[in-house]
Amino acid sequence: VCQLWMENPDGTLMRVGVLPHTGIQSMRIPAQLGSGSRFKVSIEPADRLPKKRPTDKFVFEGNLTRI
Repeated sequence: VCQLWMENPDGTLMRVGVLPHTGIQSMRIPAQLGSGSRFKVSIEPADRLPKKRPTDKFVFEGNLTRI
């Protein structure tokens, strides 16, 4: 599954949730994130989701933009 992470400018990672296979899903973004924060996506085994760090490299990342 695709796991969504948020990263603070200081490199601290926060797990946000699992991205849906199809459709739309709302997720709460950690309040302590601000400008310079980035989102990242890793691919994880569905039965063993990591809590602190992804099990492999990130497959996608981008800037967080307030809308």
